[in-house]
Amino acid sequence: MRGIIYKPKITHLFWILVITVTFIACWKYFFDQNIIIPSDWLSESKNDNRIPSIVHFVVGQGDRKGIHHRHTLSSPFSFINYLVFLAARRHIRPKKILVHYYEEPDTFWWNQTKLNSEIDISLVKSRLVETIFNESVDHHAHRGDIIRLEVVMKYGGIYLDTDVLTLRSFDSLLNISDVVMAHQDNDESTACNAVIIGKRNATFLKRWYEAYQTFSENCWDCHSVRISGQLAKIYSKEIVVLPTDTFFRPSWTEMSKFFQSNDYNFTPNYASHLWNKMHNSHFNKLTPDTILKGNFTLARMLLHAIGKETIQELEKFFIKTSTA
Repeated sequence: MRGIIYKPKITHLFWILVITVTFIACWKYFFDQNIIIPSDWLSESKNDNRIPSIVHFVVGQGDRKGIHHRHTLSSPFSFINYLVFLAARRHIRPKKILVHYYEEPDTFWWNQTKLNSEIDISLVKSRLVETIFNESVDHHAHRGDIIRLEVVMKYGGIYLDTDVLTLRSFDSLLNISDVVMAHQDNDESTACNAVIIGKRNATFLKRWYEAYQTFSENCWDCHSVRISGQLAKIYSKEIVVLPTDTFFRPSWTEMSKFFQSNDYNFTPNYASHLWNKMHNSHFNKLTPDTILKGNFTLARMLLHAIGKETIQELEKFFIKTSTA
């Protein structure tokens, strides 16, 4: 009624205060935990036909101490990993690059990655994966296999291993299926998890995660490559598995194509998995100078992915830091 002024009751003011304090506390928690919530996720979530343009990397899970490991332990974050992050930023042009870590790497090139305003990573603290369905998880690679699934289920987006070199835009891959992967070694019974493109809460990803009830440390790539491939055949309407050369050529058996020849045609590749843990000695020798002068496929890939001008600037930086 006109002329009547509403006076809020004390109880109303109390609940307004409670809600305000709760809201502020929640946001403080998110910032304290380094959990970044991009402002445009809500608008993206309204379009269920498109995977969000968010890139995810996983670092710092480490290997269980005090036991013998059959496979190579985690390697330090190095120059090639820095270039991988830079290439992802330049070609995918994501709205966010989220790096999920339990322990941050402690290397020069990790610090340079964090300081680089163009790469512009956001850190998200993750849990340490020690078990899955009551089964011990000891090796960093298996721990990373699990975290990446949890991350893509939670956020949606593009997961990349830290040695997957992006060569062109992924835009055309973001609306062809709920989940997009690629075969390994031209084997149609596989789907390799070094690149996973998926919607939040995708049904296929949930099935895959549940399959970890049969996980064993004794089988190296059962859940990361083979079971995912078997599930993709059974639930083919939930995933598209692309040809191997989309992400995974040259393959881990073709390392000579990276370093000893310069005739590999990477035009079909959206990215190239570099398999650097298997051939780390080659990558430890990689410098801007060897890239600029090199007559081998990886040098040509890096010049394409990063640009000659940037590699030349990095060469000056190498010289400056080596003489400092």
